[in-house]
Amino acid sequence: MELGARYDYFKTEADNLDEEHSDNAFSPSAALIWKASPDLNFTLRYDEAFRAPTSEEMYTSGAHFCMGPGFCNTFLPNSDLKPEESQNWELMTEYVMSDVLSSSDALTFNANIFHNDVDNFIEQRVDDPIFSPIPNPGNTYYRNIDKAELQGFEVAMNYRFDTFNAVLSYGQTRGQDKKTGEAISSIPADKWVLDMSNSWLQNSVKAGVTLSRIESQKHRPNDVNTEYEHYTLVDLYTRWTPRDFKNFTVDLTVNNLTDQYYRVAFQQLYMPGKDIRLGVRYDF
Repeated sequence: MELGARYDYFKTEADNLDEEHSDNAFSPSAALIWKASPDLNFTLRYDEAFRAPTSEEMYTSGAHFCMGPGFCNTFLPNSDLKPEESQNWELMTEYVMSDVLSSSDALTFNANIFHNDVDNFIEQRVDDPIFSPIPNPGNTYYRNIDKAELQGFEVAMNYRFDTFNAVLSYGQTRGQDKKTGEAISSIPADKWVLDMSNSWLQNSVKAGVTLSRIESQKHRPNDVNTEYEHYTLVDLYTRWTPRDFKNFTVDLTVNNLTDQYYRVAFQQLYMPGKDIRLGVRYDF
């Protein structure tokens, strides 16, 4: 059994609005762990959580995206946002199979289901633009949902052979306003992920590819009519950590290798194409 607790305090200030907000919360947690066998274990968790609204959620203003000169969706600040407070239940299981195809491999299965009750859930809303009879680009804003319910699950399979590793996972989340039964707009769509990687030179070099399939978003609020189609992303990554300099790391990532343009759910913009990033880190 595990017991824990967390204390949070936050304070935000906006000089241009002459406002400041602060709050605090004490959040307990507990977990029951049952090791049914050397290869199988179950964990039941209960956690309470507190999330303060960010400065971006409370105070952002200006243009969000434009659909032509002078026709821009704009952010509306909402300094009255309340912190999210949630009660979360999660059941997790893990099963490990060793020596599946050889003496140096292993296959791990993970599954978890969760149910969260959230007070003052912070949701982002993006208005659909209106082009006629009176054009209106709409607004983007954050608001609290008094009582929200989130539930879902994730399953994953991890196969490891020597220095090769492959993980296949699928996850889905459903969220709704408990008072109206309406879907929550900021809940992500169902997602498949396949990640394959290999290491060389005594694990000092690691490279891999990630394939992500995001399904079409069918669970939309009643006032959102826009279709959000499925899309697939291909990401490449590599990491080099010299054996003689363990604190030094170089990362190179190529996100969205195929220049896939896709629409972010419940937003009126398309994400850009390929994104290449190089990172160098030294930990003292």
